[in-house]
Amino acid sequence: LDLEADCPPGKACPPVIIMSGRQVGTIEVRNCQEGVMYTFLNKGDLDAGVVLQHEGGLYGSKGIAQFGVGTCFCYTDQLLMCG
Repeated sequence: LDLEADCPPGKACPPVIIMSGRQVGTIEVRNCQEGVMYTFLNKGDLDAGVVLQHEGGLYGSKGIAQFGVGTCFCYTDQLLMCG
């Protein structure tokens, strides 16, 4: 998930992201806005849940159940810290 390119054209993603559809497994996130606390809502069709992490998984990960909520903070150098 690219937070600069995967949202409305010409705009960065908002700090609250609602994931819908058939999301499953690990979602790697990149290009966050420094200083933003992102909230992810899993409104997916599958009850397996998802895992969010910075690309490569070096800065923690966050499991989010179906209809669950998780937060991640974007630190300097666009490092998304989840945990």
